[in-house]
Amino acid sequence: MDFTIKLWKETSLMKWKSSKPYSEHTDFISCITLSKDEDFLYSGSYDKTIRIWKLDFISNTLSLI
Repeated sequence: MDFTIKLWKETSLMKWKSSKPYSEHTDFISCITLSKDEDFLYSGSYDKTIRIWKLDFISNTLSLI
């Protein structure tokens, strides 16, 4: 196990590609949720932080806000 978040994108039927690992947390990630409009991802960790990420589904990337 690690302290990273990865996005997965379907590239074709039953084939998936992983994004690079995003490692802004320093302990295990305990929860992840998407905003209602799916523009943002929120992650919570045992390091007692909450991170807010901007999602880009086209490029399969996250940007820390």
